[in-house]
Amino acid sequence: MAIVFRIVPAQFVAGMIGYLHNAIGITTPSDDQVRMATMIWIGSVIFMVDGICLFFVLVTSMSLKR
Repeated sequence: MAIVFRIVPAQFVAGMIGYLHNAIGITTPSDDQVRMATMIWIGSVIFMVDGICLFFVLVTSMSLKR
């Protein structure tokens, strides 16, 4: 939320996103695209963590029915 409402400076976020993109070998976003790239990364992480938690809940519920 701090990124969406511009509470966190764009340069700080650009540095973190730039390092992440360089680490995995993809191009870094321009200053205009930093906010959107950050929201995509955060959304992806939330989606993956929720999916993993759902998977564990399903596996656990299957093992408890025996």
